[in-house]
Amino acid sequence: MLKEKITKEAFLKGCPNFKGPIFFGTSNNNLEKCYEYRKKGIDFVYIDMPYFDSTRYHFVGNNLEKSYFRVCFNCVFVNKIYSVPEDRFEDLKIETKEWKKNGNNIVFFMSSPIVTNFFSNHKKIEKTIEQIKKIYPNKKIKISYKKSSKLVTKLVPIKDQVEDCLFTVSITSLAAIQSIILGVPSFCHEESPCAPVSGKLDGDFRKIKYPENRIEWLKTLAYGQYNLEEISRGLPYLYYREYFC
Repeated sequence: MLKEKITKEAFLKGCPNFKGPIFFGTSNNNLEKCYEYRKKGIDFVYIDMPYFDSTRYHFVGNNLEKSYFRVCFNCVFVNKIYSVPEDRFEDLKIETKEWKKNGNNIVFFMSSPIVTNFFSNHKKIEKTIEQIKKIYPNKKIKISYKKSSKLVTKLVPIKDQVEDCLFTVSITSLAAIQSIILGVPSFCHEESPCAPVSGKLDGDFRKIKYPENRIEWLKTLAYGQYNLEEISRGLPYLYYREYFC
C-alpha cells in the first residue's frame, strides 16, 4: 500500500533510532496488536487518517505538504487533553460554533466493521439505539455510515447531517470531531478521541455535555497529526516527548 510505505519511510527517516513496531491502519489485526503491546508496556507507533476532515489524505503529485496523518505513540487515538501550544490549531483556521441545545434528530456515526467489532459489536449498538429511543421517543435516529460503506448511496456533508441534531453517538468515529466543532454534543466510547468533550457511550443519554474546553481539546488533536515533511523531520516524536509524556 503506497500510503503505508511512504509514511513508514518518512517516520523512520525522522526517527532512525526508534526500534518499536509501526502500524498503519486497522487491517492485519493491527488494533489487537496495538492494545496487546500497550498492555505489555512495549512502545509502538500507530499511523492512520488525521483527526480533522479538512486535512484528510490529499496526494497531489509530489506535494507532500497536503498529506496529513495522525501519528500516535502507544495508542491509536489521543483521548486526553494535554497542555500544548496553539500554533498548530491556529494554522488549521477552524472556527467552533456555539453549542446547539435543541434538535429533532440524533445521528449515530458508524465506524468500520473492524473498529466496531473491536470496541463493541452490533448487538450492543442495537441495544444502545433502543435505549435512546425510549428516552427520546419523538426524536428521529439517523444512521450515518462511513463513506467507504456499501450502504452509502449518496455522500452527505457532516454539516448537513447534523443541521437539526440534538446530539451524535459514535464509537470512535472521527466524524464526531467535526460535529463537535459545529456545536453538536457527542456521546462516544472512552477510547475515542472525542472522549474528553463527550458523554459516555454507556452513560446516561439524558445528561448531554456542553464542555467549555473544546479549544484545548482541539489544540491537543492538532499536535497529534502531521504532514509527511514534518514526519520525516521527526516532529511527531519530538513533540510527543515534549508535551505528551
